[in-house]
Amino acid sequence: MNTFTVVGYVASVKTLKKVTFVTVGVKQTFKAKDAEDYATDFIDVSVFGQSAEYADKNIKQGDLIGIQGRITKGDKEQDYKISLIASAINKIKNGENHNTK
Repeated sequence: MNTFTVVGYVASVKTLKKVTFVTVGVKQTFKAKDAEDYATDFIDVSVFGQSAEYADKNIKQGDLIGIQGRITKGDKEQDYKISLIASAINKIKNGENHNTK
């Protein structure tokens, strides 16, 4: 089964044509040896179709979101880059700098 689930805070949202790129900040589950706080992983996810339209209109920096999707790899044998493709994206909570009218 090829699936991933990410829950974290939106670091950035960028839409180009019909694709929305969302970067999600997720705190690591462990601290570095002498660190005061947990490090954060920034995970890039590509969103297409109706989910991309939803993300473009409703997802903003600072929002807490959940994303589910699949993992893909480049077509060429030499291309080791992994991409995360969203199948569902949901806002869990507005970010602090949102107006909630």
